[in-house]
Amino acid sequence: MREEGSSARRVLGDAFVEHYVGTRLHEWRLWETAVTNWEVSRYFEVI
Repeated sequence: MREEGSSARRVLGDAFVEHYVGTRLHEWRLWETAVTNWEVSRYFEVI
């Protein structure tokens, strides 16, 4: 999708694809830094 000649870019346009990819990257970064309830309960007693 990020390639200049991709079908998504041809159909949806560069601006939409750039915005969409940017929002997905933001979501991924948030997910990477999230601490789940399971992690808290599992590891809290260690510290």
